[in-house]
Amino acid sequence: MIAGPTAIRNTHQRSLLANAVAASASNAYLTGPGVTTANITSSVQNISGPRNAAATVSVAFDQARTGNPAPGWYCVTGSGVTLPTWTARTHGDSCSNGSAAGSYVTFNANYTNNGLMNGFLAPASMTMTEQVTVRVK
Repeated sequence: MIAGPTAIRNTHQRSLLANAVAASASNAYLTGPGVTTANITSSVQNISGPRNAAATVSVAFDQARTGNPAPGWYCVTGSGVTLPTWTARTHGDSCSNGSAAGSYVTFNANYTNNGLMNGFLAPASMTMTEQVTVRVK
């Protein structure tokens, strides 16, 4: 009987986190190269929805997972379902296909759900992570 409400709550919390990351990526894209890590962090925490989000949702900026670029200028190649290839460039460089190198930022957000009644009814905690790489210029 407890598993049902716990699963629903976890799904809801993951949806809130995913929406916050997507909206923050959109804000970063619209802001462009002037976006700061503070802007993105504030956006994720304010949009995410979980209670006390500023204290419980952490945001990291870096090569968050293997294969994703560190913030900087890149040419991205690849298509279909294969992972893209990131080639480091500098501002103003051209890519092999003639397009301009882009400035990208990768960030992820983590939220730990402590179960119902803060672990009393469902003792197992679950950490949820959502990540995005967005071109800001």
